[in-house]
Amino acid sequence: MPRTANKLAIPKRFKHGQHIFFWKEIHTNQVLYSFTRQLDDSLLEQIPFIGKNSKPPTIRPDLWTPLLTVFFPSDKQGLVAYRMLREFRRLHETSWDKNNPEIKRMEKKKRIHWIKDQKANSIADLAKVLSMFKDQAPKLEEMARNKRAEVEKEALKRWEQVKRRAAKADAGELSKIEREIESLKTQRARKTGDKERQRLDRAINIWRMQYASLKKSQKQVLKFQEEEERIAKKKEAERQARIVEMADKLPDQEASEKLPPGEASPTVEPLPTIEKLPVIEEGGKLPKFTVLPENQALAKIVPIQFQKPVPAPMSIDGVVVQWAHLTDAEHALGSWPTEVLHAEMGHLRRFPPLPEDDPQEFPLNEEEGETMRLARLEHKRRNREKEEAKQAERLANKLAAKAKHGEKAGILGRFIPKLPFFGNKAPRRAQLEQ
Repeated sequence: MPRTANKLAIPKRFKHGQHIFFWKEIHTNQVLYSFTRQLDDSLLEQIPFIGKNSKPPTIRPDLWTPLLTVFFPSDKQGLVAYRMLREFRRLHETSWDKNNPEIKRMEKKKRIHWIKDQKANSIADLAKVLSMFKDQAPKLEEMARNKRAEVEKEALKRWEQVKRRAAKADAGELSKIEREIESLKTQRARKTGDKERQRLDRAINIWRMQYASLKKSQKQVLKFQEEEERIAKKKEAERQARIVEMADKLPDQEASEKLPPGEASPTVEPLPTIEKLPVIEEGGKLPKFTVLPENQALAKIVPIQFQKPVPAPMSIDGVVVQWAHLTDAEHALGSWPTEVLHAEMGHLRRFPPLPEDDPQEFPLNEEEGETMRLARLEHKRRNREKEEAKQAERLANKLAAKAKHGEKAGILGRFIPKLPFFGNKAPRRAQLEQ
């Protein structure tokens, strides 16, 4: 792999789809979406052919610059967002209002440039996708809860049947079936007709299936008990770890103040009781959005039609948008969800940086966006004034130097040509003229 590709490779801690890179063409404002930090000619398939010179034949690195980078906490969420962005782009390019009189009056060349300019549309599409994720999250969470309740109900219903079969096996049903099978085998050995033997074979198979079902139920009950013990130990270990963690956070002064005067603080502080721990609501969010019970023995008896996972809610908590120019976010001002964090990329060369572990992030709403816009305008005005002041100072210094040189050289010195081999320094030339 080339050295450049190694530098631009996304770290392995990120999965494919967690980053979407937006690229902008500096002249036409065409936009490309990419999962990588460098452009490839295959990405030009996103641009449709709508007229002469509307689709570049190849990627020119000097014309394409990073627009923004969006980071998703889940790779599946990023893949869904990428698909939705591509679909919205296709609608912008093909389903615009062809009966609009203003568009009809445009020249063909100007209309092509208008269709190619997708910068504002892409930013608005991203804000819309994130808003849709936010709106759909409660519905998908409710769907996941209902599905899990349905699966648990079916699992408990089938578990009752398993326990009844296991109870029969413990009551001696297995020995009865074994005796019945031996009796049928003896009868089959005495029979000579094929039909009678086939009838006895079917009966033997039925008893064998019942025997296997009872044995399987016994194993399932044992497995269920082992799983329950494992889960109980796991929860107890988590509880103890939580207690120790809270005990470490308690200040030493708090324990010493409770002791009577004259007694030293014990070397090991007593752990707080479980009643003093904060109550953590279980079931607030389904872990990994699975619908199967935690007990593996109970999960295996669930029918396959109930094992299909439900769509994971697309939460926008942790979504970060990094901008090459933060003022571009104003194209969707008022549409950004408040949970989305925005940051600046900083100094850019050719490739966008990865979102930092702890970037300078802040939410963006309409009021803050207006404040940010005014602050940037004020910053530009101050920079322009500084540059004008520097230019005026340089011009004044130049005029002062010319005036000083004219005073030293006199009136005739202005008309004397520069002497050779002595450079252009005014003091040296003035000395030779004197």
